[in-house]
Amino acid sequence: MKSRLKLEFDQITTRGGDHGETSLYNGERRRKDDMIFETLGDLDELTSALGVIKASCETFPPVSQGSRELKEWKKMLNRIQSRLVLLGGMIANPDNSRPVREGGLSEKEIEFLEKEQKKIMEKTFFPREFILPGDSLFSAWIDMARAVCRRCERHLVRCIRQEHMQHLIPCQIYLNRLSDYLFVCGRFWDQKTKD
Repeated sequence: MKSRLKLEFDQITTRGGDHGETSLYNGERRRKDDMIFETLGDLDELTSALGVIKASCETFPPVSQGSRELKEWKKMLNRIQSRLVLLGGMIANPDNSRPVREGGLSEKEIEFLEKEQKKIMEKTFFPREFILPGDSLFSAWIDMARAVCRRCERHLVRCIRQEHMQHLIPCQIYLNRLSDYLFVCGRFWDQKTKD
């Protein structure tokens, strides 16, 4: 097993992108500054930002390490990250010729995110005034992830409109719901910090 992994990592540097082009999932080569790669870069940044939040779960929130709330939050972050990987595969397949997974990102996943958001909203106070991120480091990271999510959504809308990638409309809706979910979570963790 180790030798196989070593072989795979020995081949990471192919020099195929040294001239400013790289391949998509469907095999098509495009310039690295193509809007699809911009969107994939945003998605990678979002997934990484969620990883920072997940890794810091036990350090910043004022909840005990083994709490049910904390376990559920980390499980949810894992679920979101795995959906973002699927979403990336769909974006990297602009003509939808090689579907990443049957059905892609399902409507059920969007509904699940909406239900989770509603659950958190029911136990969160939302101030009437404009919210400035930074009441806690933890919630500030969540707000940073939300801002990256919004940028990713804007670039994805451009891909859908300019590249006629209608199969990505559910992905755009998912990102829209995800940014709302992250906004709510930021306020929830602000509140937990003040409790």
